[in-house]
Formats: sequence, C-alpha cells, structure tokens
Amino acid sequence: MNQFYTRAEAAGAIAAQLHPDDAKLREQAAENYSWRLYDALCDGELTGRDPTNRLPITLRGLAGAIAFGGCLIGELDLNGWLVAIGVGVRLSSPESISGDTRSKDAATESSDMGPGAAREDAILATFEKFKSSGTRDFRQKTIDYWKLSKSTIYKSLGRARKRRGKPASWNPFDLK
Repeated sequence: MNQFYTRAEAAGAIAAQLHPDDAKLREQAAENYSWRLYDALCDGELTGRDPTNRLPITLRGLAGAIAFGGCLIGELDLNGWLVAIGVGVRLSSPESISGDTRSKDAATESSDMGPGAAREDAILATFEKFKSSGTRDFRQKTIDYWKLSKSTIYKSLGRARKRRGKPASWNPFDLK
C-alpha cells in the first residue's frame, strides 16, 4: 500500500533519514526539503495529489502553485524523486515492503515505482551506471533490473535525455 505524506511530513521524514542524531541539522534539512519539494511539485518533477481524493493535481501556473501548497505526495512518487536526484535515502512504511522479497533499494528503483519523470530519470541513471561500469550487456541489464519492456525503457530513456537537453532521438539499443 502506498503511504501519503504532506509536504511537511515528507520533508521531515527525509531530514530524519539524513540527520537522525542532530536536531539542528534535521530542522535545517526539513526546511530546505520543504521548499525543494514545493519546487519539484511546481516543475512537474514530482506528482502532487489532491488530499480529498488522492488523484494527481494537473493544474499548472498560479492555480497549481496554490494547489501544491496543501497537496499529498505518494511514497512511491517521493522515493522515485529521491532516487532521481541522488539523495541516497528512501522512505518506507511497513506496508509498502511487506511480502516483497527484493531488497529495499531494488523495490524502490524497480517497476514498483509509478510512471513519470522521476522513474524515467532513475531508469537513465541505472542505464548510465551499468554502461559506465563496463558491463558488456548493460542494455539488457537495465531491462532486467526494471522488469519493463524494451520499448518502455527506450521511451523512458529518450524522455529523460530530452529533459537533460540531450537528443531524445538517440537509440540506446543501437549497437553502432
């Protein structure tokens, strides 16, 4: 089951993961992450949900900025965003990992993550990690890791590259 957090709860939980033993640093990190989460919501990097029905908020501009102020953030969406920005922490509720035999990190970074920009960025990060490690079959390892179709991986990599300002028409499966 996907847990939902307010922006303040999510920021506090991230800060608690980063600084479990230092209250002052935890408070500073919570404040910083509260604003960074708000920016990510407004920029479309993170999905904000209406607290009354948990449906994604699709408003942009001023209306979106107002709506994102009081929205909820799903744990899977939040963890996908944390992976994409490379923070090195994840949030988990006992319900979200029960019955899952994979490691916590694999459960967070795999196909359990909902579709969207955060997952696409995490797929690109995985692809680049396998490629830079010198793994011969890095393309297939990316597909196997994410347990998604080759087509889905290809499209996700293209969109993630486009957001980084690189050519989206690049084919990661072209052996040339």
